[in-house]
Amino acid sequence: MAKSEHEVLQLAANGSVKELELFLRGDSKACAFANEDGVTPLMLAAIEDRPELVGVLLQHGARADDVTKDGWTALMAAADGGHVQVVKVLLRHGVRVDYVTSGGWTALMLASKHGHSETVGHLLAQDARVDYVDTEGMTALMIACADGHLQVVEMLLQYGANTNLVNSEGVSALMFASQRGHSRIACSLLLCDADPNMADNDGVTAINSVAQTGHSSTAKLLIKHGADVDRPNRFGVTPAMFASQEGHLKVLDLLATSGADLNKADSDGCTALMAASRNGHNNVVTFLLENGAKVDAADDSGVTALHIAAENGHSTVVALLLARGALVDKATHDGVTALMFASQNGHTETVGLLLRSHADFRLVTSDGVSAAMFASANDNTAILELITASAVS
Repeated sequence: MAKSEHEVLQLAANGSVKELELFLRGDSKACAFANEDGVTPLMLAAIEDRPELVGVLLQHGARADDVTKDGWTALMAAADGGHVQVVKVLLRHGVRVDYVTSGGWTALMLASKHGHSETVGHLLAQDARVDYVDTEGMTALMIACADGHLQVVEMLLQYGANTNLVNSEGVSALMFASQRGHSRIACSLLLCDADPNMADNDGVTAINSVAQTGHSSTAKLLIKHGADVDRPNRFGVTPAMFASQEGHLKVLDLLATSGADLNKADSDGCTALMAASRNGHNNVVTFLLENGAKVDAADDSGVTALHIAAENGHSTVVALLLARGALVDKATHDGVTALMFASQNGHTETVGLLLRSHADFRLVTSDGVSAAMFASANDNTAILELITASAVS
């Protein structure tokens, strides 16, 4: 880079109005200089939030719509940084508001991403395209919803942003807000006709997402606006299953109160009770059992909640299930019982509990393997001793 080029870039970033004007009077072409990335003096002044220098450069013929190698303009740089005064100077000069970066982002999207509401307002007033989509189908509204910028969201909605557009993965603005628990944003979207039952490419709806994350206030709002509490994703997993799996009792209660079927099964036959049992969520298991969950329901392999709890060593869950009448010796399609699962995985406490509940240690799998043989294969003497003592008694 020539000395004069370097100097004008330095002045645009850090100089005074007087210094820059003096330099430009001596070299009228300096405004057009750019570094190896295509960054011009005007862009540097915009990045550094120097509206007075931006004005000087424009007066001396700087091209307001020059772009970097990545497709960035001075307006984008100012919008990204929330430099309102720079944005106003550029807009008064008549810059184009809808240039896009190489990734398909506009100045409006950049300002929305960072919650620069005043900048967003100025861009919208200059007819920035509110529903422009990037290379992944994202809009300014989706971006603002994902990052929780309520004021920006409300401004975009005032300018007619479409609440039901989806990105390349099928995710809508409402889904983004719901996933992150931005309930006030979700409310604004729903009041502007966002569809609570739209599903992404995996069949996940906003209420499915909320059930996973446990944002109960958002769940309540979605249900109030007609969210289908039983709608499964493409794998058959319902909101109740998600809430049970993650241990979100408050959300589960809301779903159940709103009529969710707690005995639905996913594509593998797994139920909410099985999901809760797998992760040892004692309070969720209790709630499900008290609200009609079928204790001995089995998946496609014949596995029940008791098998799952025993396999994972969740003794409290095992006790809860047995107290509700779970069949202690019920076997899978391969003949594996809860006692065998617990023995195989070395869960001594669970084995003891099952034996005290009269589990039959003499049973064998379809391959002829007993609980004692599972314990022996893993050199678990403590479990072998429990089984032996049970045999003697």
